[in-house]
Amino acid sequence: MSVRLLTVIVLAIFLSGCATTRKGNSIEMQQLKVRVAGLETDLQAKDQEIMRLEDELGKAHEKRTVYREEKIKKGKIVESKKLSTRQVQTALKNAGFYRGSVDGRIGPATTEAIKAFQGANGLKADGVVGRKTRTILTRFLADSNENWMK
Repeated sequence: MSVRLLTVIVLAIFLSGCATTRKGNSIEMQQLKVRVAGLETDLQAKDQEIMRLEDELGKAHEKRTVYREEKIKKGKIVESKKLSTRQVQTALKNAGFYRGSVDGRIGPATTEAIKAFQGANGLKADGVVGRKTRTILTRFLADSNENWMK
């Protein structure tokens, strides 16, 4: 009888320990599910914020492009980034300083046209298209068919 009683007590302790563990796991799982749901809600809010910011950025870019195009049409100086060789030749041709073909190569004729353009615009006539030369040349691209702003 004592062996049976001892077995029943050990079995009861063992089973009660498992029930407690299961109960604890169940509570932890509930907490984790609540936390995951909260994180998913936060993620959706962040996604919406990103979409709103991307939309604002797109609108700002459009406004900037329109502003630059208006300044170019009015003949105002616009700070430009690097111009391609073809763009330089096209601008020089539009300004009346280059008579050669727009071939994308800086040869002696293009270099001389750059120097003449620089001299006529009060710049150092070194034949190098630097920031100041580039800025003034940009005005002469406004009438060109090239899409140089991209």
